[in-house]
Amino acid sequence: MCIRDSFGRILREFRIARGISGRELARISGIQSSHISKFENGKLFPSELQIEHLADSLGLSVGERKRLIAWQKLLDHDFSPFLVASDKQFAENQKMIMEIEAETSFIREYQYCLVPGLLQTKEYSTSVFFSRKIDPQTISTDSRNKAIATREERKKLLHDPSKRFSFIISEFALRNRITSADSMKEQIEHLINLSRNTSVEIGIIPLRTRYTIDLAMTGFDIFDQDLALIENYVGLLYIWQKPLVDKFLRLFEAMRTIAFYSLSLIHI
Repeated sequence: MCIRDSFGRILREFRIARGISGRELARISGIQSSHISKFENGKLFPSELQIEHLADSLGLSVGERKRLIAWQKLLDHDFSPFLVASDKQFAENQKMIMEIEAETSFIREYQYCLVPGLLQTKEYSTSVFFSRKIDPQTISTDSRNKAIATREERKKLLHDPSKRFSFIISEFALRNRITSADSMKEQIEHLINLSRNTSVEIGIIPLRTRYTIDLAMTGFDIFDQDLALIENYVGLLYIWQKPLVDKFLRLFEAMRTIAFYSLSLIHI
């Protein structure tokens, strides 16, 4: 399954939910019926203007419209399912994530080793981006600084009332001294303040927890119900196949059942 297939699946779901045939959608939107069929079957991808016509013709909500636009942005970046964190791509990866987040209504994220990027203080982010010790020359200082600046820009989304956020963090991430003790204290205070935002949910899984669910072997993000992201030392892996994204969604919901949502817990 390629990225065009995922777009086509979502477009078909929107059309069927409204009881509109492909032929009728073609008539309303002014797009050829054969093109509508190819869009839905993943054989052709619409232009940005055609996406707008399709959204208008289907009467999509703001959130639904953003779901379609997000796929357009992925293709604009010459999308590959795995993006290596090379010097050239390092800062660009942050920009791509920001553009996807901008078109997402509900963002879920789980992290075991680090505080999630959107929740990091600038001092913490700086420590993360400059923490590479094995091959420090791979990523230039300029690329790291650009990535930090983009992450700071991304954080503005937390104050967008049209979006929802759910974060799950292992207690280990809060004990992992990626930065100084004072900076960690500031980071934890920042988490407590963010938890007061009604659109931001932050859960903590204590180290003492006995897992009664499947273990997440790595951190991951989920954008609406359409896309999952795994970030590791060497790059980013995007997953858009619906059965796999659904597995991440089920895992995340299971993890919510063992997380604690009283942020007094993070005074550790």
